[in-house]
Amino acid sequence: MLKNINYKGLLLLTVLYLLINISAYAQSAYWQQRADHVIEVKLDTARKMLIGNIGILYHNNSPDKLDRIYFHLWPNAYSSHETAFGKQLNRQGNADLYFAQEMQRGFIDSLDFSVNGKAVKHIIDKEHLDICFIELTEPLMPGQKLQILSSFRVKIPDCRFSRLGQCGDSYQITQWYPKPAVYDQNGWNPMPYLHFGEYYNNFGFYNVKITLPEGFGIGATGRRISGNHLRSKTGDGQWKTLVFEQDSITDFAWFCDTAFDFLSEDDQLSNRHAYKAEVFHRNRPGWDKAPGMIKDAVQAYSQWVGPYPFAHATVVDGAITAGAGMEYPMITVIAHSENPASMDQVIAHEVGHNWFQMMLASNERRYPYLDEGLNSFYDSRYMRMKYPDAGISIGGLPNWLTKSLQLDKISMYNQYNFFYNVFAKLNQDVPSNLPAERYSEINGGLIVYGKTAMALRNLQGWLGEDAFDRAMQQYFREWRFKHPGPDDFKNSITQSTGQSLEWFFDDLLQTRKKTDYAIRR
Repeated sequence: MLKNINYKGLLLLTVLYLLINISAYAQSAYWQQRADHVIEVKLDTARKMLIGNIGILYHNNSPDKLDRIYFHLWPNAYSSHETAFGKQLNRQGNADLYFAQEMQRGFIDSLDFSVNGKAVKHIIDKEHLDICFIELTEPLMPGQKLQILSSFRVKIPDCRFSRLGQCGDSYQITQWYPKPAVYDQNGWNPMPYLHFGEYYNNFGFYNVKITLPEGFGIGATGRRISGNHLRSKTGDGQWKTLVFEQDSITDFAWFCDTAFDFLSEDDQLSNRHAYKAEVFHRNRPGWDKAPGMIKDAVQAYSQWVGPYPFAHATVVDGAITAGAGMEYPMITVIAHSENPASMDQVIAHEVGHNWFQMMLASNERRYPYLDEGLNSFYDSRYMRMKYPDAGISIGGLPNWLTKSLQLDKISMYNQYNFFYNVFAKLNQDVPSNLPAERYSEINGGLIVYGKTAMALRNLQGWLGEDAFDRAMQQYFREWRFKHPGPDDFKNSITQSTGQSLEWFFDDLLQTRKKTDYAIRR
């Protein structure tokens, strides 16, 4: 039976349906997975072990059903010189892991995975000991989530190999727990640990409970909810427990040392967000200046790129062997420097990774320039602002040789240009947009860091500082807490500027073409 039809109501419903579905379609064009973590861990200093349990709530926001979930077991990278990391060290002429004693190496074991309360097996990758996957008994459908539980135990390696390690009573606990690999529009991204070519991690919420001897000071990712982060003066063997929480982060790292002293200064951004500049140091000269350096860096990046959102920005004076510094969400570890300007640059660079990698979380193994290159441009800009006349400092090079080669005439601001130009004239340069494994250790620094920073400086000069800043701020607003790729970066910049900029995106970044500028008028 036909009834009278309310055409106006039908039209309204039709419009609403179309608007809802157009909005849903627009949102479905981009998606990302989420992994929330609850971790409990105890540091056994006698055995150099971590003993822990982990719970992961994994959200499938993709349009695909998942039959398995891949995990990174990165402590296993230190178990043998035959791992991808060990082979990378061998190629670089570093034989430390090759000749290491068993007690100096590291691993992760005691894994006992369950999914939604049912035990599942984990299968180690045939090629890489530091990758595994779990087969799901039932497919995880789009829009669903599941709970993964496991125990784990980590033998902490010697700190001289890379980023996870212990040196005496100093511990740097990084890449230390079983972590789900990223599933994105290209599928799964399981990757072995490497010295060069770092991260690609899921965003999520972390609740981490750490138990350790009270004689240790401890700095970590996240807001400290409870527990004493300062070392006990007595260190009488008693235990203490701390709890940290943080949302919208991609990883969790912590550092502890029986020699840590603590400094903290309050600061506030122009948007009225208050945070603390924190330092854990080992009472060495110059570290009293570090909180001010942190504040300067956070203020600069917040002005140029976008506001810092976290409760603290922390720098650790650590036993690091992987370069001059290494970044993690809200916290970074750096090597000591007697030169205040060099120390300031490393702090600015590592703190700057909170923007380029911790908030703009690109696939750094596939596109390292989107992290290290963009960040190097900004630390160079920062140094020009604070130290316009400072010369470069090359560690290990005698002063007489530096002066005889006139390297002391090169400013810190121009060091990226200088080193890139030397290799470009020798035709040893390569494009900026290659995957990390395509670079040698030298080329990784010269091209990913140096050439990309130089290219961005050229882009800034072409657009003008104000237009450049507006474009980068648009990129940050559109892709903060997401996983942008090269096309996303290009689209944000070109949409903001209204220019196609092929000379930058297609020529300067993607080829070996040399810069060739001339004054036209």
